[in-house]
Amino acid sequence: MIKVAYGGKEAKTLIKKAMFNAWQKEWATDNKGRHYYNLQKSVHVRCVTGRYQNVREEVIITQLRLDHAGFQSMLYIMGKSLTNLCLCHNTHEDVEHIIIYCRKYNSREGDKR
Repeated sequence: MIKVAYGGKEAKTLIKKAMFNAWQKEWATDNKGRHYYNLQKSVHVRCVTGRYQNVREEVIITQLRLDHAGFQSMLYIMGKSLTNLCLCHNTHEDVEHIIIYCRKYNSREGDKR
């Protein structure tokens, strides 16, 4: 018999906490996934809108966060578009461009015309 200083539930909680801390440290220092890291710095966040109240909404948000939405950049990678450029600026069309810079989708730019 092995003597354990903690009960099963306490040990599980401590292991889970240690794993999250190690994962967070790696997430904060790794060079991969920086686009996603800029949107979500903590690995402890479960989901954006709640506990999956609306699965379709969660899927859309996840696609946007991972830059896997149906914009030219992804369509080009998949071989479904001849270019990865946006028509408004003749620049790389991705989530950041659409949300921040694109005149086609940005209402503030549309109001100036």
